[in-house]
Amino acid sequence: MNINHFCMKCMEGTLNESGVCTSCGAKDSDNGNMHLPVRSILNGKYLVGNVIGEGGFGITYIGFDLALEIRVAIKEFCPKGLVGREAEDGMTLYPYNEDAEEAFEKEKNKVINEARRLAKFRNEKGVVSVRDFFVENGTAYIVMDYIEGMTLKKYLKTLKNSGDGCMSMEEVLKLFRPLMETLTKIHRENIIHRDISPDNIMISKDLKTVHLIDFGTARDTLDGHTMSIYSKSFYTPIEQDSEKMKQGPWTDVYALCATIYICITGRRMPLAGDRRREDDLVAPREYGVEISATMETTLLKGLAVYPENRIQSVEELMKAFYEESHADYEEASNPQPESQGEKTSEESKEEKEQKTESSPKAPVDPQKVAMERMKVKAQLRTIRNKQNIISCGYLVLGVLLWIFIGVYYR
Repeated sequence: MNINHFCMKCMEGTLNESGVCTSCGAKDSDNGNMHLPVRSILNGKYLVGNVIGEGGFGITYIGFDLALEIRVAIKEFCPKGLVGREAEDGMTLYPYNEDAEEAFEKEKNKVINEARRLAKFRNEKGVVSVRDFFVENGTAYIVMDYIEGMTLKKYLKTLKNSGDGCMSMEEVLKLFRPLMETLTKIHRENIIHRDISPDNIMISKDLKTVHLIDFGTARDTLDGHTMSIYSKSFYTPIEQDSEKMKQGPWTDVYALCATIYICITGRRMPLAGDRRREDDLVAPREYGVEISATMETTLLKGLAVYPENRIQSVEELMKAFYEESHADYEEASNPQPESQGEKTSEESKEEKEQKTESSPKAPVDPQKVAMERMKVKAQLRTIRNKQNIISCGYLVLGVLLWIFIGVYYR
């Protein structure tokens, strides 16, 4: 295999005499100065291609496993503001100063430890699989499966541009279920993602599966109060903008619900910090979204500004969502055989009445009450606006009538 004739954009085709790929049509190009050079070899077997993603903590390249002859994604730990790249070899990273070196080494070790733990979930659906990890060029690398498709962000933009609008809640729940199930398992290992957003969710080419990618900001929840601050605007809860507030599974719950919100409304969330002063979050049904009142309440509770008022785990979120949806979550997880027989409608009705009489009344949920009040306030504002318009109309008519009478009798 001659890597000099191999396309670094798609890692499938070969280059013609003009340097254009015969498969994807891209022209051969190098990466920037702060990136690894194309056709570099890592760990003796990973061919580095073009950059396919970049964030505050790292750079992601398309790659090729020369041993297995498959495409992969290579994530290089390269935190902005802490390190630079040696000009001599264009490969090695170096910390800018002693303080940066201490922080860089600490974070680098965490990346390797978390990659080791995330590798256990490589056969789980909904998250990208970690294939390998190693230290080279003074930093850490994680090799993952390459997902062919597009980001959820790009897909939502495509829907908007094509005039199809937004995704339905039913579509979102069907698509996101494997992701949420695996995320629940990852949370049980005390790992939180901290960067869930449409940018970090890949949707497959056939639009049937999604994968959560880029665990570059993932942290062990045992760090609690001492986690580094990381902000991703509209999907970031307030605890990620504070060194004192504890982060946990509820942090991912907020980001996940914010992602669902934009999927079904086509509108971005207001910043969590701004909502502290005045919570002007608009409920999806006010935008005309077809969603049940119960499911909307669940979504809004997942978007509560303060962590103590929020749904605390993805498991709790799933139970609320899927018990309300047509595909009951508990029943789908543990299907019962049909041979047990079905009760008649009269028996079911009697049983239901007995349960209602014997069961204690459910406690009032203050968060739900607050949300209902917020909806009522929004409706009242609409009514007041209409009343103001009518009043102004009467006032204008009165003035015109007064002018007319004055002119007539003059």
